Amino acid sequence: MRKLLGFLGALSLTATSTITVVACTPTQGKINTNFDLSIGIHIDKSKAQDTSSDKNEHLGVSNFFTLGDSLSDQNGITTLLKNKLGVNLQMAGEYKNGFSNGPTTAAIINEKLKFTTEEFSAANIVQEDAPISKGDKNVWGKNYSVGGATAMTQTGVAGMIINDSRIDLQAEALVKQQVIHDDDMVLFEIGGNDLFALIDNAINDPSMQVSILNEAMANIKNSIFTLLNNGVKKLAILTPPNLEFVPKYNETTDEDKMEFIQRIGKEFNEKMLNVINEAKQYYENNIYVYGLYENFESILDGFKEEVGTGANITDKSTTPVGSWESDLIQGKSEIKMEVQAIKGVDMDKYFFTDEVHPTKVGHEYFANLFFEELKSKFNLLGDE
Repeated sequence: MRKLLGFLGALSLTATSTITVVACTPTQGKINTNFDLSIGIHIDKSKAQDTSSDKNEHLGVSNFFTLGDSLSDQNGITTLLKNKLGVNLQMAGEYKNGFSNGPTTAAIINEKLKFTTEEFSAANIVQEDAPISKGDKNVWGKNYSVGGATAMTQTGVAGMIINDSRIDLQAEALVKQQVIHDDDMVLFEIGGNDLFALIDNAINDPSMQVSILNEAMANIKNSIFTLLNNGVKKLAILTPPNLEFVPKYNETTDEDKMEFIQRIGKEFNEKMLNVINEAKQYYENNIYVYGLYENFESILDGFKEEVGTGANITDKSTTPVGSWESDLIQGKSEIKMEVQAIKGVDMDKYFFTDEVHPTKVGHEYFANLFFEELKSKFNLLGDE
């Protein structure tokens, strides 16, 4: 249990100082059609379960899955810790089943599509047996997102656990566990933690920057092609947000650091879009990309305008409570991660819960905006 010390600090969409990359993948070269279209096709699907529903009851969508990090996590990290180590992590105080004081964007979209909360339960590649009873069979949940997940490989304490949620392994788990239909939709978002690793650990190490970027892009590519090559025809991709606007960095006075935050965010976004464009050469009509990086500032401004008097888009609204670190040191199997609202703060006026994560109302604002885009792109039927 002591080996977990320092791990949970990486889960709030940040990367710990112990994170490095174990391998550097080659930079992208000429597209190899045979290779690209073979990615993921040999995954063993013998245990896959059909969890689909009548699409006419769900706006034309037969299933909804999510891959990502803490921006979509709903009990993802707690489930992974339980499955892998038998540790019970309780998200407490203003953290409600994840790193927000309410449902995340993914959970809200799941509801808008008229799917249940139970079927949107957390799933991961560690789960050998399907945990949810459905009729005469057991099935897996549909939310593969895990707080702290990356596209890069992590080492040290964090890597011991969180690498099981690396984005390409999330895609593999989905394909292994779920029967995919033409009208299923997959929401894919990743990259925030990779950017935190770059900013916090690699700002003065160009070699590490190259390694992180190369491996992250290789695994993002593998993930996207794994999904598309296995039949996903409605893939909605969110690029990571522009981190210069989150409370963790928005008051940075170090001009060199802010310049790096801006530069590395732009570079990551451009490289990720290049990977997506590779996939679009084969699957143009199956991919929708929402540029969270380009649109993040306008999203914050729109939230501020909608909330009106007292709106806050720059500060966090909670503070940590207690010391889960001491529980880990003592080897406890019951651990609590808790935040409480700052005295006098109305969280319904704030976009951010903590240094990086949106509040319930922040998620609701973006989910409403994003869902309208999804309805238009994928010709979803009727009203939610």
